[in-house]
Amino acid sequence: MTITEIAAQLDITRTDGELFDCLQTLVCNGHVESSERRTCTRSKTQKITWQATPYGTRFFEIFEID
Repeated sequence: MTITEIAAQLDITRTDGELFDCLQTLVCNGHVESSERRTCTRSKTQKITWQATPYGTRFFEIFEID
C-alpha cells in the first residue's frame, strides 16, 4: 500500500500538508518503518494515530481533539 493509497483511504489530500508529510515519514516504499504507535496532528482539531503490527498490517484512527 502506498502513501497515496493510505491517504486516500483516510480522505487526506496533499493540501493537508503537515499530516501528509507525517504519514510519508511513517511509510517507506509501502512498508512500515516501525511498530511503534505514532500520532500526527491534522490542523488543531484532528489527530491521526498510526501503528504497525509484526505482521505488517496497519491501523489508522482519526479522532477529534477537544
